[in-house]
Amino acid sequence: DKRIKDVKALQEKEASNQANANLLLDQQRDLMNKAKVAETNKQFELALNHYEAADKIIPGDKTISGKINEMKQLLDNQKNEQQQKLAKAQVVNDLLKKADDLYKLSNWNEAKLAYEKVLQEDQSNAIALKKQQECLDNLTKKTATEEEEAYQSIVSKANENFEKNDFKNAKKLYDRALKLRPSDKFVIAQLNKLNN
Repeated sequence: DKRIKDVKALQEKEASNQANANLLLDQQRDLMNKAKVAETNKQFELALNHYEAADKIIPGDKTISGKINEMKQLLDNQKNEQQQKLAKAQVVNDLLKKADDLYKLSNWNEAKLAYEKVLQEDQSNAIALKKQQECLDNLTKKTATEEEEAYQSIVSKANENFEKNDFKNAKKLYDRALKLRPSDKFVIAQLNKLNN
């Protein structure tokens, strides 16, 4: 009778141990599933926490240890990528500030080159793209203004020579002006006067 009781007690204890082991396995499986979902969603910190919790339930599983190491590596990679992005953003900001300073000084050519450096680092930087185009527009206007001033200076000197009856130098300057603007009626009229 005592032996039967002992055997039954032993069977009950074994059944209880098996139930506890099954419960622990279910808990570990549940944590592993949660970790896999987090990993799929690139929530590596959460995945790592779930894998570590699963490892504490039944320590020593090589698959879980491997996943813990993998998550740590992925987190390190994320951290390094973030640091690189921040460093690149700082470089872009520094270059953009330099370009903006040149732009404010109306130094169009140097500003354009500085914005090109920004675009080498960040091809889609909208500010640099816009400002670079503005620099090009301003350079075009500046060149046109300088050309107009040079042309007007030639015509003005030709007129001065004409007024002084220095027709030889007046003709040379009017000819030069006519080469720059072949359809300038005033210059053509002045040359006709000199030729008659």
